[in-house]
Amino acid sequence: WRSYASLHATLGGSADEVQAQISKIERGDFSTDTTIKPGMGNSVIAGLSRMQNTLQANEIERKRTEAELRIAAVAFESQESLMITDASGIILRVNRAFTETTGYTAEEAVGQTPRLLKSGRHDTDFYHTMWETINHTGTWHGEIWGRRKNGELYPKWLTISTVRGENNKITHYVGSYIDITELSNAKIAAENASRAKSEFLSSMSHELRTPLNAILGFAQLLEQGPPAPTLIQTGRIKEIVRSGWYLLDLINEILDLVAIESGRISL
Repeated sequence: WRSYASLHATLGGSADEVQAQISKIERGDFSTDTTIKPGMGNSVIAGLSRMQNTLQANEIERKRTEAELRIAAVAFESQESLMITDASGIILRVNRAFTETTGYTAEEAVGQTPRLLKSGRHDTDFYHTMWETINHTGTWHGEIWGRRKNGELYPKWLTISTVRGENNKITHYVGSYIDITELSNAKIAAENASRAKSEFLSSMSHELRTPLNAILGFAQLLEQGPPAPTLIQTGRIKEIVRSGWYLLDLINEILDLVAIESGRISL
């Protein structure tokens, strides 16, 4: 009886209870907690219960990590071109949008550096300032020119961010960018249209001002005579002069607007 009692205390329950606890752990069944009887904290069942709790915590953490990895994988394959490098700037990974934008496959890009995409349009001072900002603030964003595999240059909006590990040491750089070729072309087209409009308004205004000044001059001569105009003629001449000055003021306002748009006059 003493041997049985001693074995029961060591196990923390019956042999069937121990076997059931082991089976639950093997199945990964963490749905119920095991009740530890008073004074059985150092028993086999208590040890198995602690193991079950540890495995349960690990399982929860594993599922959370897997969910985060799935989310990260979806985010990585976003519409933005993404590139990850190590601390030395060696490309470790790129996404599908990167290959579509640049023309380089992942196999061609991995192992290279971002200089692979260098356009040659930016000088040393530009890159020096950019990396000073990255090292100081941890990020940089702005418009920059890139080069595709076929040699074509294109504008892009680039964001570079640092990833830091232990001791706040930089471990990776993440670059994301959007091809803004269409936006840049639209901006150039809008600027050209605005310039053409200003040139047209300026030319039209000058062309109208010359004959209008002549009309006003002749109207004033008619008003002063000789011969002196009749009362009816005087009224009509005054109307010509009034309308002429109104149109001349309107033309001058158009010319001022053109000068403001072209930057010759500041408000």
